[in-house]
Amino acid sequence: MASHSSANTLNKTAPSCGGKAIPAKDAPLEKTRDGEIFKLFSAYENDHRIKPDGSLIAGTHATTEFDSKNVRTGKEAVARYSLPNRKPASNVFIIKPRKGTIIQRGIVEPANHQPGGGEEVIFIEGTQLGTVTGPEKISDE
Repeated sequence: MASHSSANTLNKTAPSCGGKAIPAKDAPLEKTRDGEIFKLFSAYENDHRIKPDGSLIAGTHATTEFDSKNVRTGKEAVARYSLPNRKPASNVFIIKPRKGTIIQRGIVEPANHQPGGGEEVIFIEGTQLGTVTGPEKISDE
């Protein structure tokens, strides 16, 4: 008999259910589609993950444009994406990678005393020249 509690157990043990509710680091490699947009929330205007040529360094974590709409303030970004720095992530960089950029997609796990739950994307090899713009500023709180 499938009860409500067994569904909750599946959600808590997401890697065993094969859905998208796993952290990006455990997800299969995939390629970006044409026109996809991602966002990087940072506490810093000059984030070290963004190279002077407007590309991302390998291994950078970001979120989808769709999920970024759940975040209105830098403090909300810290909580939703379990960011390691408690300083509000009020600088938002826009990432428009070329079609075929290698990524992993998943859901942010609770970490750094934050709940997580947002969508995360890891840019395995970074991005190409001129694919990152910003930052745009959002409110700290």
